Amino acid sequence: PQYLALEFVVSHHAVVATDPSSVSFKRPPQAEYMIAERYMMSVLYYALGGSEWTRTDDFVTFTFTCDWSDMVECNEDLRVSGLFFDNNNLRGSIPSEIKYFRNLKHLSFEGNPGLVGTVPQGIATMSSLKNMSLQGTSVTGSIDFLCKESGGAELEADLGEVECECCTCCT
Repeated sequence: PQYLALEFVVSHHAVVATDPSSVSFKRPPQAEYMIAERYMMSVLYYALGGSEWTRTDDFVTFTFTCDWSDMVECNEDLRVSGLFFDNNNLRGSIPSEIKYFRNLKHLSFEGNPGLVGTVPQGIATMSSLKNMSLQGTSVTGSIDFLCKESGGAELEADLGEVECECCTCCT
């Protein structure tokens, strides 16, 4: 998935100009972060079987990342602050790159039984995370590390599959 994501980002950031004098090589300060977010979003798409999703909207297109889908929420700085992949036929494991969404407040994978594996430990470093839902997934293992590191984030999981001392919801 990482190679496909990198290939997508590189191929969609080429500058095409008919008038060379119109090309500016100065990038806005957030440009690097926007490219990084495009890469991370692409990794999620390829790692979680995006071509088989119920809804893909404009994922992995030339449009601005915040416009890819209503599954993506952005803050006033145009950084991804919410990912809502509920009931979307996700398949595979959550990639470790998810930890690089530094402004992510909301993360929901609810209703995707094809989502397997464990939650990447790096999610614990996401200090902005306020809530995460794993209900209706096949994610297993312990996410107790999030209880200690998330600073009071609201966590929901199927407690029969996931060990979580601070989670709410289903058994």
